[in-house]
Amino acid sequence: MRKLKTLTSVRPRILIADDDSLFARRLSEDLWDHGYETRVVRTVSAAKEAVRFWHPNTIFVNLLLPETNAISLMRFVQTQPRESRARVVVMSKQALTEAVDQVRRAGADTYLLKPFSLEDALAVVTASESTKTAHVRPTPVSMSPPVTTPFSPVKELRLLELFLRQIVSSDHVDQRLYRLMRMINMKVGGVRCSLIRCLNDDTAEVLASDDDENIVGLPLHLAQYPEIRAVREKGEPMIISNVRESAIMNSVQHQMARVRFDTLALYPVFRYGAFFGVLRLHLRQKDPVELSYIDKFSMVCSHILTLSINNPRHNMFLE
Repeated sequence: MRKLKTLTSVRPRILIADDDSLFARRLSEDLWDHGYETRVVRTVSAAKEAVRFWHPNTIFVNLLLPETNAISLMRFVQTQPRESRARVVVMSKQALTEAVDQVRRAGADTYLLKPFSLEDALAVVTASESTKTAHVRPTPVSMSPPVTTPFSPVKELRLLELFLRQIVSSDHVDQRLYRLMRMINMKVGGVRCSLIRCLNDDTAEVLASDDDENIVGLPLHLAQYPEIRAVREKGEPMIISNVRESAIMNSVQHQMARVRFDTLALYPVFRYGAFFGVLRLHLRQKDPVELSYIDKFSMVCSHILTLSINNPRHNMFLE
């Protein structure tokens, strides 16, 4: 087993409190794609719990929520230690001067008029802690659309070419596999994409993950990953569309409440005809059409990975 390298720094955390689930999910996915850890809640009470135990750096909160309004949350945030206090961004479809003044007095850092652009959201998140100015965006712009999967033969062939180039690249295999994980995850819009090597019935190790180039060699105890064991036993792909209700995940259900993904997709990878490991995708909830595309695309990717690890130049690394 290879020595585990130092892990990278933790992503800045962004909490999104909004009962508009579609809007919140889009904003969460966009911010996650730009390097932020995100969490979505629907009520002020859930937001307060997240502030207390998750400690976000920035909070996007809708002015009106089912239980109460954003001011209740802002007052709670003001009770937190100053050095760890989150910045608060109030979102609303109402461009009322009195509303802006009210949330400013309550402690809001920024007031964004819905719908706003991803660029506006990123500008707020990256703003200096010392610049706390409440303002309304005068020109509403639509949020970026959710991930879609229109079929374009030219784009698909181009992507396939990029994948195959990684196999024949002269770079170290660690770098090749890391780039492949990033390319796959960007294409499917996932939370995480990893290549896991199974060493025996009980242990495995991470060969590559899109979210950390230095995670190579991280040991895994398969008792905590029943989905990997299931794929290893059957040698067939598996999609678990709801990890919180799946019978396969029963033994680790206590962990599922904390995960930020809804679906697991796993695809076997083989070496010299024998089971080697799995390509493992963490996905948010997807509609059936999109999930079907991801399934077919990921199956092709697992075959490409099989070609890659069967490359004779990788023998010393994989022994």
